[in-house]
Amino acid sequence: MAAACAAPMKQSKTQQVCKALFCRDGVARGTALAGATMCVFLLDSRFQQGSAFTMSNGVPEILAFGLFLAGLWLCRSQAWTGSKGKEATAVRRPARPEGEPRRVAMSVENLPKSERGASGGAAGGAHGGLSRWNQEIDGAAKAANPVLAEEILAKLLKAGLLPDVVSYNSVIHACAKAGALARAEGWLEHMKSQGVGANVITYNIVMDGYAKADNAMGAQECFQRMTAAGIQPNVVTYATLVHAHAKVGDMAAAERWLRTTLGAGVVPNIVSFNALVFGYSKKGDAEGAERWLQEMEKRGLESRVATYTVVIDAWAKRAEIGKAAWWMEQMVSKGLQPGTASYCTMVDACAKLGDLEGSVAWYSRMIENGVSPGTHNFSTVVTACARAGRADMAEAWLERMHDAGLSPELIVYSAAIDACSKAGDAERGMRLFEKMKAAGIKANVVAYSALARPFAKKGDWATVERLGQQMSEEGVQTNEYFLYALLDAYTNSKPRQFRRGEKAVREAVANGIEMSHHVIVALTRLLGRPRARSVLEELGVSST
Repeated sequence: MAAACAAPMKQSKTQQVCKALFCRDGVARGTALAGATMCVFLLDSRFQQGSAFTMSNGVPEILAFGLFLAGLWLCRSQAWTGSKGKEATAVRRPARPEGEPRRVAMSVENLPKSERGASGGAAGGAHGGLSRWNQEIDGAAKAANPVLAEEILAKLLKAGLLPDVVSYNSVIHACAKAGALARAEGWLEHMKSQGVGANVITYNIVMDGYAKADNAMGAQECFQRMTAAGIQPNVVTYATLVHAHAKVGDMAAAERWLRTTLGAGVVPNIVSFNALVFGYSKKGDAEGAERWLQEMEKRGLESRVATYTVVIDAWAKRAEIGKAAWWMEQMVSKGLQPGTASYCTMVDACAKLGDLEGSVAWYSRMIENGVSPGTHNFSTVVTACARAGRADMAEAWLERMHDAGLSPELIVYSAAIDACSKAGDAERGMRLFEKMKAAGIKANVVAYSALARPFAKKGDWATVERLGQQMSEEGVQTNEYFLYALLDAYTNSKPRQFRRGEKAVREAVANGIEMSHHVIVALTRLLGRPRARSVLEELGVSST
Protein backbone atom coordinates (compact mmCIF):
# COMPACT_ATOMS: atom_id res chain seq x y z
CA MET A 1 0.00 0.00 0.00
CA ALA A 2 2.86 2.39 0.86
CA ALA A 3 4.61 1.64 -2.46
CA ALA A 4 1.39 2.32 -4.38
CA CYS A 5 0.95 5.66 -2.66
CA ALA A 6 4.57 6.67 -3.29
CA ALA A 7 4.59 5.69 -7.02
CA PRO A 8 2.78 8.79 -8.38
CA MET A 9 5.35 11.05 -6.73
CA LYS A 10 8.28 9.64 -8.78
CA GLN A 11 9.11 11.77 -11.84
CA SER A 12 11.55 11.41 -14.74
CA LYS A 13 14.52 13.77 -15.19
CA THR A 14 12.79 15.37 -18.20
CA GLN A 15 9.68 16.10 -16.14
CA GLN A 16 11.80 17.57 -13.38
CA VAL A 17 13.70 19.84 -15.85
CA CYS A 18 10.44 21.03 -17.46
CA LYS A 19 8.94 21.79 -14.10
CA ALA A 20 12.04 23.77 -13.13
CA LEU A 21 12.09 25.74 -16.39
CA PHE A 22 8.43 26.55 -16.84
CA CYS A 23 7.55 27.58 -13.32
CA ARG A 24 7.86 31.28 -12.56
CA ASP A 25 11.28 30.92 -10.99
CA GLY A 26 12.34 28.59 -13.83
CA VAL A 27 11.70 31.19 -16.59
CA ALA A 28 14.05 33.69 -14.98
CA ARG A 29 16.75 31.12 -14.41
CA GLY A 30 16.37 29.77 -17.99
CA THR A 31 16.67 33.25 -19.54
CA ALA A 32 19.85 34.02 -17.64
CA LEU A 33 21.30 30.60 -18.51
CA ALA A 34 20.46 31.00 -22.23
CA GLY A 35 21.99 34.49 -22.37
CA ALA A 36 25.19 33.34 -20.71
CA THR A 37 25.48 30.33 -23.01
CA MET A 38 25.03 32.46 -26.18
CA CYS A 39 27.61 35.00 -24.95
CA VAL A 40 30.20 32.29 -24.42
CA PHE A 41 29.44 30.68 -27.80
CA LEU A 42 29.58 33.93 -29.81
CA LEU A 43 32.75 35.19 -28.11
CA ASP A 44 34.45 31.84 -28.65
CA SER A 45 33.50 31.93 -32.34
CA ARG A 46 34.82 35.50 -32.62
CA PHE A 47 38.24 34.56 -31.22
CA GLN A 48 38.56 31.51 -33.47
CA GLN A 49 37.86 33.65 -36.58
CA GLY A 50 40.37 36.27 -35.42
CA SER A 51 38.10 39.17 -36.36
CA ALA A 52 38.07 42.36 -34.32
CA PHE A 53 35.07 43.21 -32.19
CA THR A 54 33.17 46.36 -33.17
CA MET A 55 29.78 47.77 -32.42
CA SER A 56 28.60 47.09 -35.97
CA ASN A 57 29.61 43.44 -36.14
CA GLY A 58 29.12 42.66 -32.36
CA VAL A 59 25.32 43.01 -32.30
CA PRO A 60 24.71 39.24 -31.59
CA GLU A 61 27.08 39.27 -28.62
CA ILE A 62 25.46 42.44 -27.26
CA LEU A 63 21.97 40.89 -27.60
CA ALA A 64 23.11 37.67 -25.87
CA PHE A 65 24.67 39.67 -23.03
CA GLY A 66 21.47 41.68 -22.71
CA LEU A 67 19.49 38.43 -22.51
CA PHE A 68 21.78 37.29 -19.71
CA LEU A 69 21.30 40.55 -17.79
CA ALA A 70 17.52 40.33 -18.27
CA GLY A 71 17.52 36.84 -16.77
CA LEU A 72 19.47 38.03 -13.75
CA TRP A 73 17.02 40.91 -13.26
CA LEU A 74 14.05 38.56 -13.44
CA CYS A 75 15.60 36.28 -10.82
CA ARG A 76 16.15 39.19 -8.47
CA SER A 77 12.64 40.57 -9.05
CA GLN A 78 11.03 37.14 -8.39
CA ALA A 79 12.92 36.74 -5.12
CA TRP A 80 11.83 40.19 -3.92
CA THR A 81 8.17 39.55 -4.85
CA GLY A 82 8.15 36.22 -2.99
CA SER A 83 9.45 37.76 0.21
CA LYS A 84 6.81 40.51 0.06
CA GLY A 85 4.07 37.92 -0.50
CA LYS A 86 5.10 36.01 2.61
CA GLU A 87 5.05 39.18 4.64
CA ALA A 88 1.57 40.01 3.33
CA THR A 89 0.15 36.58 4.25
CA ALA A 90 1.79 36.45 7.68
CA VAL A 91 -1.09 38.10 9.58
CA ARG A 92 -0.37 38.73 13.23
CA ARG A 93 -2.69 36.89 15.66
CA PRO A 94 -4.88 39.16 17.73
CA ALA A 95 -3.83 39.67 21.31
CA ARG A 96 -5.39 37.25 23.84
CA PRO A 97 -8.27 39.01 25.59
CA GLU A 98 -7.69 39.68 29.26
CA GLY A 99 -9.10 36.91 31.45
CA GLU A 100 -9.13 34.29 28.68
CA PRO A 101 -7.16 31.18 29.69
CA ARG A 102 -4.02 30.50 27.72
CA ARG A 103 -4.26 27.46 25.46
CA VAL A 104 -1.37 25.15 26.11
CA ALA A 105 -0.26 22.65 23.50
CA MET A 106 -0.68 19.13 24.77
CA SER A 107 0.73 15.76 23.91
CA VAL A 108 -1.68 12.99 22.95
CA GLU A 109 -0.98 11.23 26.25
CA ASN A 110 -2.50 14.15 28.17
CA LEU A 111 -5.77 14.05 26.24
CA PRO A 112 -8.77 12.06 27.50
CA LYS A 113 -9.28 8.78 25.64
CA SER A 114 -12.42 10.11 23.97
CA GLU A 115 -10.40 12.96 22.41
CA ARG A 116 -7.57 10.86 20.99
CA GLY A 117 -8.21 10.69 17.26
CA ALA A 118 -6.51 8.48 14.72
CA SER A 119 -4.03 11.26 13.95
CA GLY A 120 -3.37 11.90 17.63
CA GLY A 121 -4.98 15.34 17.74
CA ALA A 122 -7.80 16.75 19.85
CA ALA A 123 -11.32 16.59 18.47
CA GLY A 124 -14.10 19.02 19.14
CA GLY A 125 -14.24 22.57 20.39
CA ALA A 126 -13.70 23.87 23.90
CA HIS A 127 -17.22 23.05 25.07
CA GLY A 128 -17.17 19.59 23.51
CA GLY A 129 -13.70 18.99 24.95
CA LEU A 130 -14.82 19.86 28.50
CA SER A 131 -17.75 17.48 28.15
CA ARG A 132 -15.41 14.66 27.20
CA TRP A 133 -13.08 15.46 30.09
CA ASN A 134 -16.09 15.36 32.44
CA GLN A 135 -16.98 11.92 31.11
CA GLU A 136 -13.49 10.73 31.98
CA ILE A 137 -13.76 12.11 35.53
CA ASP A 138 -17.21 10.54 35.91
CA GLY A 139 -15.74 7.16 34.95
CA ALA A 140 -13.15 7.52 37.72
CA ALA A 141 -15.94 8.50 40.15
CA LYS A 142 -17.98 5.39 39.31
CA ALA A 143 -14.86 3.32 39.99
CA ALA A 144 -14.48 5.08 43.38
CA ASN A 145 -10.98 6.21 42.36
CA PRO A 146 -10.41 9.76 43.70
CA VAL A 147 -6.73 9.76 42.75
CA LEU A 148 -7.54 9.15 39.09
CA ALA A 149 -10.36 11.72 39.16
CA GLU A 150 -8.01 14.36 40.55
CA GLU A 151 -5.33 13.52 37.99
CA ILE A 152 -7.80 13.95 35.13
CA LEU A 153 -8.95 17.29 36.57
CA ALA A 154 -5.31 18.42 36.70
CA LYS A 155 -4.86 17.50 33.02
CA LEU A 156 -8.05 19.36 32.19
CA LEU A 157 -6.56 22.51 33.74
CA LYS A 158 -3.27 21.91 31.94
CA ALA A 159 -5.22 21.76 28.67
CA GLY A 160 -6.27 25.36 29.31
CA LEU A 161 -9.91 24.53 30.12
CA LEU A 162 -11.86 25.75 33.12
CA PRO A 163 -13.68 23.05 35.17
CA ASP A 164 -17.40 23.55 35.66
CA VAL A 165 -19.74 22.34 38.40
CA VAL A 166 -20.05 18.95 36.66
CA SER A 167 -16.27 18.50 36.76
CA TYR A 168 -16.04 19.25 40.47
CA ASN A 169 -19.15 17.19 41.31
CA SER A 170 -17.58 14.14 39.70
CA VAL A 171 -14.34 14.57 41.68
CA ILE A 172 -16.34 15.02 44.91
CA HIS A 173 -18.38 11.93 44.01
CA ALA A 174 -15.19 9.88 43.57
CA CYS A 175 -13.95 10.96 47.00
CA ALA A 176 -17.31 10.36 48.73
CA LYS A 177 -17.74 6.95 47.13
CA ALA A 178 -14.29 5.94 48.34
CA GLY A 179 -15.16 7.08 51.86
CA ALA A 180 -12.69 10.00 51.72
CA LEU A 181 -15.15 12.54 53.11
CA ALA A 182 -12.55 15.05 54.31
CA ARG A 183 -11.17 15.05 50.79
CA ALA A 184 -14.67 15.56 49.37
CA GLU A 185 -15.26 18.49 51.71
CA GLY A 186 -11.92 19.97 50.64
CA TRP A 187 -12.95 19.90 46.98
CA LEU A 188 -16.31 21.46 47.87
CA GLU A 189 -14.51 24.42 49.44
CA HIS A 190 -12.02 24.60 46.58
CA MET A 191 -14.68 24.80 43.87
CA LYS A 192 -16.36 27.65 45.73
CA SER A 193 -13.03 29.47 46.02
CA GLN A 194 -12.65 29.19 42.24
CA GLY A 195 -15.98 30.91 41.69
CA VAL A 196 -17.82 27.73 40.70
CA GLY A 197 -21.10 27.57 42.58
CA ALA A 198 -22.06 24.29 44.23
CA ASN A 199 -25.58 23.03 43.48
CA VAL A 200 -28.01 20.65 45.15
CA ILE A 201 -26.31 17.68 43.47
CA THR A 202 -22.99 18.66 45.03
CA TYR A 203 -24.39 18.65 48.55
CA ASN A 204 -26.45 15.49 47.97
CA ILE A 205 -23.26 13.66 47.00
CA VAL A 206 -21.49 14.69 50.19
CA MET A 207 -24.54 13.88 52.33
CA ASP A 208 -24.80 10.43 50.77
CA GLY A 209 -21.16 9.83 51.64
CA TYR A 210 -21.86 10.65 55.29
CA ALA A 211 -24.93 8.37 55.27
CA LYS A 212 -22.91 5.44 53.93
CA ALA A 213 -20.26 6.09 56.58
CA ASP A 214 -22.96 5.84 59.31
CA ASN A 215 -22.46 9.52 60.13
CA ALA A 216 -26.00 10.88 60.30
CA MET A 217 -24.94 14.09 62.04
CA GLY A 218 -22.39 14.77 59.30
CA ALA A 219 -25.17 14.49 56.71
CA GLN A 220 -27.38 16.79 58.77
CA GLU A 221 -24.66 19.44 59.12
CA CYS A 222 -24.06 19.32 55.38
CA PHE A 223 -27.79 19.92 54.87
CA GLN A 224 -27.62 23.00 57.11
CA ARG A 225 -24.70 24.43 55.12
CA MET A 226 -26.62 23.84 51.91
CA THR A 227 -29.71 25.71 53.07
CA ALA A 228 -27.52 28.50 54.50
CA ALA A 229 -26.04 28.89 51.01
CA GLY A 230 -29.54 29.42 49.64
CA ILE A 231 -29.75 26.10 47.81
CA GLN A 232 -33.19 24.47 47.77
CA PRO A 233 -33.25 20.79 48.94
CA ASN A 234 -34.99 18.25 46.73
CA VAL A 235 -36.58 14.84 47.31
CA VAL A 236 -33.17 13.12 47.12
CA THR A 237 -31.83 15.41 49.86
CA TYR A 238 -34.60 14.51 52.28
CA ALA A 239 -34.49 10.79 51.40
CA THR A 240 -30.75 10.79 52.15
CA LEU A 241 -31.35 12.28 55.59
CA VAL A 242 -34.09 9.75 56.39
CA HIS A 243 -31.79 6.92 55.27
CA ALA A 244 -28.80 8.28 57.22
CA HIS A 245 -30.68 8.27 60.55
CA ALA A 246 -32.52 4.99 59.94
CA LYS A 247 -29.24 3.29 59.07
CA VAL A 248 -27.80 4.06 62.51
CA GLY A 249 -31.04 3.07 64.26
CA ASP A 250 -32.22 6.56 65.16
CA MET A 251 -35.76 5.94 64.02
CA ALA A 252 -37.22 8.94 65.82
CA ALA A 253 -34.94 11.28 63.85
CA ALA A 254 -35.66 9.37 60.63
CA GLU A 255 -39.41 9.83 61.10
CA ARG A 256 -38.87 13.49 61.97
CA TRP A 257 -37.07 14.05 58.67
CA LEU A 258 -39.92 12.37 56.81
CA ARG A 259 -42.33 14.81 58.43
CA THR A 260 -39.98 17.64 57.47
CA THR A 261 -40.13 16.41 53.88
CA LEU A 262 -43.90 16.61 53.90
CA GLY A 263 -43.82 20.01 55.61
CA ALA A 264 -41.59 21.36 52.84
CA GLY A 265 -44.20 20.37 50.27
CA VAL A 266 -42.03 17.59 48.88
CA VAL A 267 -43.60 14.19 48.19
CA PRO A 268 -41.41 11.47 49.79
CA ASN A 269 -40.15 8.80 47.43
CA ILE A 270 -39.90 5.06 47.93
CA VAL A 271 -36.33 5.39 49.23
CA SER A 272 -37.51 7.22 52.34
CA PHE A 273 -40.15 4.60 53.18
CA ASN A 274 -37.82 1.70 52.47
CA ALA A 275 -35.26 3.24 54.81
CA LEU A 276 -37.85 3.30 57.61
CA VAL A 277 -39.00 -0.28 56.96
CA PHE A 278 -35.44 -1.59 56.89
CA GLY A 279 -34.44 0.45 59.94
CA TYR A 280 -37.26 -0.88 62.11
CA SER A 281 -36.67 -4.44 60.91
CA LYS A 282 -32.98 -4.17 61.77
CA LYS A 283 -33.93 -3.10 65.31
CA GLY A 284 -36.24 -6.12 65.61
CA ASP A 285 -39.32 -3.90 65.71
CA ALA A 286 -41.67 -5.92 63.51
CA GLU A 287 -44.64 -3.65 64.27
CA GLY A 288 -42.71 -0.56 63.14
CA ALA A 289 -41.55 -2.21 59.92
CA GLU A 290 -45.10 -3.40 59.21
CA ARG A 291 -46.58 0.06 59.91
CA TRP A 292 -44.35 1.80 57.36
CA LEU A 293 -44.90 -0.88 54.74
CA GLN A 294 -48.62 -0.33 55.12
CA GLU A 295 -48.09 3.44 54.84
CA MET A 296 -46.23 2.88 51.58
CA GLU A 297 -49.13 0.88 50.20
CA LYS A 298 -51.64 3.55 51.28
CA ARG A 299 -49.70 6.15 49.32
CA GLY A 300 -49.73 3.99 46.22
CA LEU A 301 -45.99 3.35 46.19
CA GLU A 302 -44.97 0.02 44.70
CA SER A 303 -43.21 -2.06 47.33
CA ARG A 304 -40.39 -4.34 46.30
CA VAL A 305 -39.69 -7.96 47.16
CA ALA A 306 -36.84 -6.85 49.43
CA THR A 307 -39.20 -4.59 51.41
CA TYR A 308 -41.64 -7.43 52.07
CA THR A 309 -38.78 -9.79 52.89
CA VAL A 310 -37.43 -7.61 55.73
CA VAL A 311 -40.92 -7.43 57.26
CA ILE A 312 -41.24 -11.22 56.96
CA ASP A 313 -37.80 -11.59 58.53
CA ALA A 314 -38.73 -9.29 61.41
CA TRP A 315 -41.78 -11.41 62.28
CA ALA A 316 -39.87 -14.69 61.71
CA LYS A 317 -37.17 -13.65 64.19
CA ARG A 318 -39.92 -13.02 66.70
CA ALA A 319 -41.03 -16.63 66.09
CA GLU A 320 -44.33 -15.26 64.74
CA ILE A 321 -44.57 -17.73 61.87
CA GLY A 322 -48.23 -16.94 61.23
CA LYS A 323 -47.52 -13.23 60.75
CA ALA A 324 -44.52 -13.97 58.54
CA ALA A 325 -46.61 -16.35 56.42
CA TRP A 326 -49.38 -13.71 56.09
CA TRP A 327 -46.94 -11.19 54.64
CA MET A 328 -45.65 -13.85 52.25
CA GLU A 329 -49.18 -14.25 50.95
CA GLN A 330 -49.60 -10.46 50.76
CA MET A 331 -46.48 -10.23 48.61
CA VAL A 332 -47.77 -12.90 46.24
CA SER A 333 -51.18 -11.18 46.03
CA LYS A 334 -49.41 -8.01 44.82
CA GLY A 335 -48.02 -9.97 41.89
CA LEU A 336 -44.52 -10.16 43.35
CA GLN A 337 -42.51 -13.39 43.20
CA PRO A 338 -40.82 -14.22 46.52
CA GLY A 339 -37.13 -14.84 46.07
CA THR A 340 -34.61 -17.14 47.69
CA ALA A 341 -34.23 -14.85 50.72
CA SER A 342 -37.99 -14.83 51.38
CA TYR A 343 -38.38 -18.59 51.24
CA CYS A 344 -35.17 -19.27 53.17
CA THR A 345 -36.45 -16.98 55.93
CA MET A 346 -39.55 -19.15 56.27
CA VAL A 347 -37.59 -22.42 56.05
CA ASP A 348 -35.12 -21.25 58.70
CA ALA A 349 -37.82 -19.90 61.00
CA CYS A 350 -39.70 -23.20 60.98
CA ALA A 351 -36.50 -25.15 61.53
CA LYS A 352 -35.46 -23.03 64.53
CA LEU A 353 -38.85 -23.68 66.11
CA GLY A 354 -38.41 -27.41 65.55
CA ASP A 355 -41.14 -27.46 62.91
CA LEU A 356 -39.20 -29.64 60.48
CA GLU A 357 -42.31 -30.54 58.50
CA GLY A 358 -43.02 -26.82 58.05
CA SER A 359 -39.50 -26.36 56.71
CA VAL A 360 -40.06 -29.14 54.20
CA ALA A 361 -43.38 -27.58 53.13
CA TRP A 362 -41.85 -24.14 52.48
CA TYR A 363 -38.88 -25.72 50.72
CA SER A 364 -41.19 -27.72 48.45
CA ARG A 365 -43.15 -24.56 47.62
CA MET A 366 -39.91 -22.78 46.77
CA ILE A 367 -38.89 -25.52 44.32
CA GLU A 368 -42.37 -25.63 42.79
CA ASN A 369 -42.16 -21.88 42.07
CA GLY A 370 -38.81 -22.29 40.33
CA VAL A 371 -36.80 -20.50 43.02
CA SER A 372 -33.27 -21.82 43.52
CA PRO A 373 -32.40 -22.60 47.14
CA GLY A 374 -29.27 -21.31 48.84
CA THR A 375 -26.64 -23.23 50.79
CA HIS A 376 -27.21 -21.28 54.01
CA ASN A 377 -30.74 -22.45 54.70
CA PHE A 378 -29.71 -26.11 54.29
CA SER A 379 -27.17 -25.67 57.06
CA THR A 380 -29.83 -24.16 59.32
CA VAL A 381 -32.33 -26.94 58.67
CA VAL A 382 -29.80 -29.75 59.08
CA THR A 383 -28.70 -28.17 62.36
CA ALA A 384 -32.34 -28.14 63.43
CA CYS A 385 -32.54 -31.83 62.53
CA ALA A 386 -29.50 -32.43 64.72
CA ARG A 387 -31.14 -30.64 67.66
CA ALA A 388 -34.23 -32.76 67.19
CA GLY A 389 -32.19 -35.93 66.75
CA ARG A 390 -33.80 -36.57 63.35
CA ALA A 391 -31.00 -38.37 61.52
CA ASP A 392 -33.36 -39.52 58.77
CA MET A 393 -34.47 -35.98 57.97
CA ALA A 394 -30.89 -34.70 58.09
CA GLU A 395 -29.87 -37.23 55.44
CA ALA A 396 -32.95 -36.35 53.39
CA TRP A 397 -31.93 -32.66 53.38
CA LEU A 398 -28.47 -33.62 52.15
CA GLU A 399 -30.15 -35.44 49.29
CA ARG A 400 -32.20 -32.32 48.52
CA MET A 401 -28.99 -30.34 48.31
CA HIS A 402 -27.58 -32.77 45.76
CA ASP A 403 -30.82 -32.66 43.78
CA ALA A 404 -30.60 -28.85 43.70
CA GLY A 405 -27.08 -29.06 42.24
CA LEU A 406 -25.47 -27.81 45.45
CA SER A 407 -22.45 -29.35 47.13
CA PRO A 408 -22.84 -29.68 50.90
CA GLU A 409 -20.00 -28.07 52.83
CA LEU A 410 -18.19 -29.42 55.88
CA ILE A 411 -20.51 -27.60 58.29
CA VAL A 412 -23.59 -29.23 56.70
CA TYR A 413 -22.08 -32.71 56.81
CA SER A 414 -20.94 -32.17 60.41
CA ALA A 415 -24.47 -31.13 61.41
CA ALA A 416 -25.93 -34.23 59.70
CA ILE A 417 -23.40 -36.51 61.41
CA ASP A 418 -24.23 -34.79 64.71
CA ALA A 419 -27.90 -35.59 64.09
CA CYS A 420 -26.94 -39.25 63.70
CA SER A 421 -24.92 -39.05 66.89
CA LYS A 422 -27.85 -37.69 68.89
CA ALA A 423 -30.11 -40.31 67.38
CA GLY A 424 -27.60 -43.05 68.25
CA ASP A 425 -27.48 -44.04 64.57
CA ALA A 426 -23.77 -44.87 64.24
CA GLU A 427 -24.08 -46.71 60.93
CA ARG A 428 -25.88 -43.80 59.22
CA GLY A 429 -23.29 -41.41 60.64
CA MET A 430 -20.43 -43.49 59.22
CA ARG A 431 -22.17 -43.64 55.85
CA LEU A 432 -22.47 -39.86 55.71
CA PHE A 433 -18.87 -39.52 56.88
CA GLU A 434 -17.60 -41.75 54.08
CA LYS A 435 -19.74 -39.84 51.55
CA MET A 436 -18.18 -36.58 52.76
CA LYS A 437 -14.66 -38.00 52.37
CA ALA A 438 -15.51 -39.30 48.89
CA ALA A 439 -16.59 -35.76 47.95
CA GLY A 440 -13.07 -34.56 48.75
CA ILE A 441 -14.05 -32.73 51.94
CA LYS A 442 -11.48 -33.00 54.72
CA ALA A 443 -13.06 -33.75 58.09
CA ASN A 444 -12.22 -31.62 61.12
CA VAL A 445 -12.14 -32.58 64.78
CA VAL A 446 -15.82 -31.58 65.17
CA ALA A 447 -16.89 -34.11 62.54
CA TYR A 448 -14.66 -36.81 64.02
CA SER A 449 -15.96 -36.15 67.54
CA ALA A 450 -19.59 -36.26 66.37
CA LEU A 451 -18.94 -39.50 64.49
CA ALA A 452 -17.18 -41.07 67.49
CA ARG A 453 -19.93 -40.42 70.05
CA PRO A 454 -22.49 -43.06 68.95
CA PHE A 455 -19.73 -45.70 68.74
CA ALA A 456 -18.52 -44.63 72.17
CA LYS A 457 -21.99 -45.08 73.63
CA LYS A 458 -21.94 -48.67 72.38
CA GLY A 459 -18.51 -49.25 73.92
CA ASP A 460 -16.89 -49.74 70.48
CA TRP A 461 -13.52 -48.35 71.60
CA ALA A 462 -11.72 -50.04 68.71
CA THR A 463 -13.61 -47.92 66.15
CA VAL A 464 -13.05 -44.77 68.19
CA GLU A 465 -9.32 -45.52 68.44
CA ARG A 466 -9.24 -46.12 64.67
CA LEU A 467 -10.86 -42.73 64.10
CA GLY A 468 -8.25 -41.15 66.39
CA GLN A 469 -5.44 -42.79 64.39
CA GLN A 470 -7.05 -41.57 61.15
CA MET A 471 -7.16 -38.04 62.57
CA SER A 472 -3.46 -38.22 63.41
CA GLU A 473 -2.57 -39.44 59.93
CA GLU A 474 -4.54 -36.56 58.37
CA GLY A 475 -2.88 -33.99 60.61
CA VAL A 476 -6.06 -33.17 62.52
CA GLN A 477 -5.29 -32.14 66.09
CA THR A 478 -7.41 -33.92 68.69
CA ASN A 479 -9.18 -31.98 71.45
CA GLU A 480 -11.01 -32.53 74.75
CA TYR A 481 -14.27 -33.43 72.96
CA PHE A 482 -12.73 -36.37 71.13
CA LEU A 483 -10.86 -37.36 74.31
CA TYR A 484 -14.20 -37.40 76.14
CA ALA A 485 -15.67 -39.72 73.47
CA LEU A 486 -12.64 -42.02 73.75
CA LEU A 487 -12.92 -42.23 77.58
CA ASP A 488 -16.66 -42.81 77.21
CA ALA A 489 -15.96 -45.72 74.83
CA TYR A 490 -13.50 -47.28 77.35
CA THR A 491 -16.09 -46.92 80.12
CA ASN A 492 -18.96 -48.46 78.12
CA SER A 493 -16.96 -51.41 76.85
CA LYS A 494 -17.10 -54.81 78.47
CA PRO A 495 -14.76 -55.19 80.15
CA ARG A 496 -13.76 -51.61 80.89
CA GLN A 497 -10.42 -50.52 79.43
CA PHE A 498 -8.75 -48.93 82.51
CA ARG A 499 -5.18 -49.00 81.24
CA ARG A 500 -6.09 -47.64 77.83
CA GLY A 501 -8.04 -44.81 79.42
CA GLU A 502 -5.19 -43.87 81.77
CA LYS A 503 -2.70 -43.98 78.89
CA ALA A 504 -4.94 -41.76 76.72
CA VAL A 505 -5.16 -39.12 79.46
CA ARG A 506 -1.38 -39.09 80.03
CA GLU A 507 -0.76 -38.65 76.26
CA ALA A 508 -3.39 -35.90 76.08
CA VAL A 509 -1.78 -33.91 78.91
CA ALA A 510 1.64 -34.37 77.29
CA ASN A 511 0.18 -32.96 74.03
CA GLY A 512 -1.25 -29.93 75.81
CA ILE A 513 -4.92 -30.89 75.63
CA GLU A 514 -7.02 -29.16 78.27
CA MET A 515 -8.47 -31.37 80.99
CA SER A 516 -11.96 -29.87 81.02
CA HIS A 517 -14.58 -30.64 83.64
CA HIS A 518 -16.32 -33.08 81.25
CA VAL A 519 -13.05 -34.97 80.66
CA ILE A 520 -12.38 -35.23 84.42
CA VAL A 521 -15.91 -36.54 84.97
CA ALA A 522 -15.41 -39.15 82.20
CA LEU A 523 -12.06 -40.23 83.70
CA THR A 524 -13.59 -40.50 87.17
CA ARG A 525 -16.43 -42.62 85.80
CA LEU A 526 -13.86 -44.93 84.17
CA LEU A 527 -11.22 -45.25 86.93
CA GLY A 528 -13.20 -44.36 90.02
CA ARG A 529 -12.68 -41.23 92.11
CA PRO A 530 -9.57 -42.31 94.12
CA ARG A 531 -7.56 -43.58 91.13
CA ALA A 532 -8.66 -40.70 88.87
CA ARG A 533 -7.61 -38.14 91.52
CA SER A 534 -4.25 -39.88 91.93
CA VAL A 535 -3.57 -39.85 88.18
CA LEU A 536 -4.55 -36.19 87.84
CA GLU A 537 -2.38 -35.18 90.85
CA GLU A 538 0.53 -37.07 89.32
CA LEU A 539 -0.01 -35.12 86.06
CA GLY A 540 -0.30 -31.82 87.92
CA VAL A 541 -3.96 -31.34 87.01
CA SER A 542 -6.50 -30.12 89.55
CA SER A 543 -9.43 -32.50 90.00
CA THR A 544 -11.81 -29.81 91.25
